[in-house]
Amino acid sequence: MIRRLVVPATAALALTAALQAGAPGAGAAVLDREDRMEAAVERGAPAAADIVYVLAATEVRRNGVLDTYLAAKAANARLMKTIIDSGVAASDVRATQISIHPVYGTGTPRRVIGYRGTGRVKATVRGFDRARATQNAIKAADRNAQVELMTFGNRDRS
Repeated sequence: MIRRLVVPATAALALTAALQAGAPGAGAAVLDREDRMEAAVERGAPAAADIVYVLAATEVRRNGVLDTYLAAKAANARLMKTIIDSGVAASDVRATQISIHPVYGTGTPRRVIGYRGTGRVKATVRGFDRARATQNAIKAADRNAQVELMTFGNRDRS
């Protein structure tokens, strides 16, 4: 059984420090201090998580559909390489989605003025201590890349 604590990625670093300290209720105390933060806790907060599931995304904008797709695909590949270079095993990183959406102008009638491409990557970070390095690597790699969600869990050792 894996117990998970789900929080927005902006809270991940503060929660990481609290959970690593291992203090009872430390995770709950961090969550209470952030008004805009929501958490879904299943069977209580883990005392010390050893698996972190990371969902990261990239975004590009181009004028044509094919150009947008190719740029989003390349940005996704760079994001995957960044995550692998941060110490995550290649077998634990996978691209999950590439989407292309039209961008409309503000005039009437509405006209397509370009396209926005987004790509998402999921990674399983084994070892809680690597989560911060992975998050920092993603933030530093590309201004159009971001960590969308981190889920903390414990492997069942019974």
